Amino acid sequence: LPEAEAELVAGYNVEYSSMGFALFFLG
Repeated sequence: LPEAEAELVAGYNVEYSSMGFALFFLG
């Protein structure tokens, strides 16, 4: 299911980017 995989990857990227931004902001 390409759509499901794309959604999973997009969600992972958003979560990873948010965490990285939070660490950068706090650090």
